[in-house]
Amino acid sequence: MQVLQCNPKQLDKIGSRDNLFKDLDIQLNIDQQIDLGFSLSFAILKINKYSKIFNDFGRKAADYVLSILIERLTEVLKEDATLYHLKQVEFGIIFKHQSMGEINQFMKLLAQPIPYGHDFIDIQLSLGLVDLTTQIKKHSEVLRRADIALKLAKSEALNWQYFNHHLDYYSHTDRDMFIELEKAMNNKILHLAAQPIFNINTGEVIMVEILLRWQHDEYGAVNPMTIIELASKNGYLSKVALYVAKQLVIFLHEHGDLYQNISFALNFNMPQIINITLIEALLKSFDEFGIDKSRLIFEATEIDSSPVSLDHVVNHFQWIKQQGIKIAIDDFGSGYSTLNYINNLDVDIIKIDRSLVCDIETSTRKLETLIALLQLCDKLGVIIVIEGVENISQHNLIKDIGIADVLVQGYFYAKPSSLKEQTFCNSTYFKKSDSYHLN
Repeated sequence: MQVLQCNPKQLDKIGSRDNLFKDLDIQLNIDQQIDLGFSLSFAILKINKYSKIFNDFGRKAADYVLSILIERLTEVLKEDATLYHLKQVEFGIIFKHQSMGEINQFMKLLAQPIPYGHDFIDIQLSLGLVDLTTQIKKHSEVLRRADIALKLAKSEALNWQYFNHHLDYYSHTDRDMFIELEKAMNNKILHLAAQPIFNINTGEVIMVEILLRWQHDEYGAVNPMTIIELASKNGYLSKVALYVAKQLVIFLHEHGDLYQNISFALNFNMPQIINITLIEALLKSFDEFGIDKSRLIFEATEIDSSPVSLDHVVNHFQWIKQQGIKIAIDDFGSGYSTLNYINNLDVDIIKIDRSLVCDIETSTRKLETLIALLQLCDKLGVIIVIEGVENISQHNLIKDIGIADVLVQGYFYAKPSSLKEQTFCNSTYFKKSDSYHLN
């Protein structure tokens, strides 16, 4: 891990970890009133992938990012908060706020890309919050709760999470949760959801993305990222992938005739998709049930974190395509090396990350960036899927770009729904219509 450096004068204005402990003890000993007219919270703010910024742009740029973040924190929080430097790239904050909307706006302002020379450096943040008006006796408990919320915040769309007692179930050891995961898979409690992807011009369902869901009696709805993390730590990634694929195979075997013109997409992180033994097992399962492999799409996620060389990925993807399966790159535009992969990988589908769609109705710069990426993908001759469309303004702007047969996905059109209940082709925007096959 890189040593954190920035303007010493900035750090002089920030409290230390010891200062935080003293201030928390003072707050926790105050007899809090039920209705203060505001919420008093403690939060841990973490800069994610700080080492990535250091490696890509250098120490000077990384220090500059840190300085700008501190300036933004100071400006946004003003007199209603106290800021503390906890460790490396983590900060503690005691602050007042009146609504969740304020936190959304706070995170949005902090996470704006930072201009650096001729570049813009993306900054990724996570925030874990604790309500200080609840009955907490020790500052160590405040930090424990904030840390639990922080760990879950990375998988949230808004990158922040408020601690509540439901989340405390997540503080169980990984081993406890993994045992429950094994039971859930053995008893087929994990189920599949599906989200349709539409042709923006015709409203036809072209493909469906398959998603894994786990509703636990004690833990509640377990985040899919938690499932993958548990599987990865315990050597269970292949079994999870096989479980999902086999459930889809059974569904298509029983109901496939109803969806002959629709392709189905399965998500694989890089350790899964480059696992030849796993892919061969999946192909065998497809063949055993007579599934037409040309209807299947393998979505490669987290492509920036590939554990093997680019040449290895190129050859492996070619082999998968030779089996008749289409390859999609997910979250295009969210990473640092995605363009390099596009230049080298022969893929069928590119899915534009939701971060490039957010705010295009209010940001000319973001809209122009999206247009440029769509034009690039169109020239490369790949199928384009735009993720995360959330409102009519975004829909109209994308449609007006005028690129033929763009596909769209998002809550504006349809939320994920149970694969088994077969309601996943319904849309809140498009009228029900016949679909056609992905060429």
